[in-house]
Amino acid sequence: MTRLILIKPSDQAFSRLSVQPKVSSVTGSPPPPLPKRADFLRAAARGQKRAYPGLVAQTLLTSPDQPVRLGLTASRKVGNAVIRNRARRRLREAARLALAERRVANQPCTGFDLVLIARHDTGAVPFAALRQTLADLLDRANPPAPSPAKPGANP
Repeated sequence: MTRLILIKPSDQAFSRLSVQPKVSSVTGSPPPPLPKRADFLRAAARGQKRAYPGLVAQTLLTSPDQPVRLGLTASRKVGNAVIRNRARRRLREAARLALAERRVANQPCTGFDLVLIARHDTGAVPFAALRQTLADLLDRANPPAPSPAKPGANP
């Protein structure tokens, strides 16, 4: 009979060995996900749909104080599980970086749900092109706030 002995490392040694996730203020954390299928269906039914090279985007306006929620999907038409997962990872990272760039520029995105649908060529599109597409998409979906009117100016 074999005995398994668990040895707990000291707190100091454990803290040196453990890897802490680093979240930079520039890159930020990923946006909150769309948790339910009903949210995806609502975006498909009531939102705006636009096709881009490598992805299809659906945007649905929500309350202005709510953060952007991100939904990712890839059907089996895209490819096998490995290809679908790679496509979703690329879209998630491109969206995270595009949202972080807007936060750094003091133009945070709020008030809409974003569903990104992977296409067959999502893996072949250069990553810089995906990032630029998502940056343009965010500019369209959530334009920068207009500057306040000057006092005494006629509307």
